[in-house]
Amino acid sequence: MSADQTQQQFSEPDNNTQAAVLVPAAMTLALSLVLYGIRIRARRSSPFVWTDGMVAAALVSVVDCFSLQ
Repeated sequence: MSADQTQQQFSEPDNNTQAAVLVPAAMTLALSLVLYGIRIRARRSSPFVWTDGMVAAALVSVVDCFSLQ
């Protein structure tokens, strides 16, 4: 068996679905950032409560995970 046949045998099939997954994920992230901005702007007149902090921490975590992909 030649080197080309061995390499072809163990290579993965060409199933690149990154773009198909990245576009909806980026759109969902953008929507969540917009909704978060609307929520914070709507709560401008009242003080922040612990739920606002939890939402902010979750959003930071999501942005961090998205940037690592």
